[in-house]
Amino acid sequence: MKILNTPRVIEVRTNSTGNPTVVHMPSSAPLRSNGKWVKVTKVEDLWKVNDEWWRGPDEEISRLYYILRIDSGHQITLFLDLITNKWHQQSG
Repeated sequence: MKILNTPRVIEVRTNSTGNPTVVHMPSSAPLRSNGKWVKVTKVEDLWKVNDEWWRGPDEEISRLYYILRIDSGHQITLFLDLITNKWHQQSG
């Protein structure tokens, strides 16, 4: 059984305010970036999710989501896990 829509850990560089400026897209990504860094041209949307807090630190969810426009014109959805401080690409 394959789990669908599983987020992948990715590398992201941010500016002084914490917004993503470039993203290292995996070569297996549908955008065919061949594992290169791509420039973020616009933050289209941003929201925070805090959930499962009552379960404790091992199961708590605290994420900052971004919908980004990249230089190819495509949109991608990323989130920063605020507990682990790791970036993830949310597959669609």
